[in-house]
Amino acid sequence: MCAFLQRRQRAVLETIAALNDASRHSKAAVLQALNTAVRAIDCSIDVVLVFAPAQADLECVYACGSRAEHVPGTRLSRGASRFLPAHAALCGHRVESSADYRPVLPSDRAALAVPMSSADGLDAVVYVASVKDRLREPDVLVGVIEQAASPYRIAAD
Repeated sequence: MCAFLQRRQRAVLETIAALNDASRHSKAAVLQALNTAVRAIDCSIDVVLVFAPAQADLECVYACGSRAEHVPGTRLSRGASRFLPAHAALCGHRVESSADYRPVLPSDRAALAVPMSSADGLDAVVYVASVKDRLREPDVLVGVIEQAASPYRIAAD
């Protein structure tokens, strides 16, 4: 196995361990560990938002990044599927930015929304974005976000 793939695999395993450790503390600790992980994978990510179900809406419960200062508490209707997080919640899988879906922030040039679900349903939607034209390694980002779902759920209980 080439050295790059070994380093990538080791980094992913370390991320999973950090997420599991954070689950013993709080949901906020899990989200901070996730924020650290996605930014390590792609240094162009400058916004990480997490939306949790709140009745018929998704409410921003975590916001990190210099452009995210006014986002905490923002609500998106789950029926507003033109927004990436709402569409990801509706379809149950990742959604990447395109002409069909609106980013949360107008300055987002590349974005990805990934639902975190359990047997009980939707727990949250993680949204990562950049002012750059594309995200590097979106498949790796999705994998890490999906790995965070169980620790997030454990911390919630």
